[in-house]
Amino acid sequence: TWAEAGGGKLLQWGRIATTANQDLGTTYTFTDLTDLSIDFTPVSASSQLWITGHPYFRMTGSTTYYGFCRLRIQHDGSTVHEEQHVYKGYAQGGVATGIVAHSGLVPIFGYVTSTGSTSQRTIKLQAHNENNSNSALVMGPYTGMSFLTIMEIG
Repeated sequence: TWAEAGGGKLLQWGRIATTANQDLGTTYTFTDLTDLSIDFTPVSASSQLWITGHPYFRMTGSTTYYGFCRLRIQHDGSTVHEEQHVYKGYAQGGVATGIVAHSGLVPIFGYVTSTGSTSQRTIKLQAHNENNSNSALVMGPYTGMSFLTIMEIG
């Protein structure tokens, strides 16, 4: 059961969803994703936060780069989790023989082991494109919906 596995009680849940468009094609350092930030106030100083992000992106490669992005979750200015996503949909023979294209949700997950206080904090998603690739990276194309969810577990 959940209790036998050490699971706690869901104390609070926060969510935001957006269809905002944001062009990150020439963004090579982390930047906040439009409308994917939540001001969150924990109800317990000893609880844990489980954070999930699902931004909807269109990634298109060039003749020299794969479709690529880096995502991270920020919790009050500190990185909770960071990862790279690469989509290789090009033709056989190497990168220069085709173009990469991917549209869809790109998941990222993270957790905070202790909230430490009941002070309000900002939790947000950030992203950037490959350095100098100039490949297309657009959040929210074709009215794709992006999500950020926070669960506080006691």
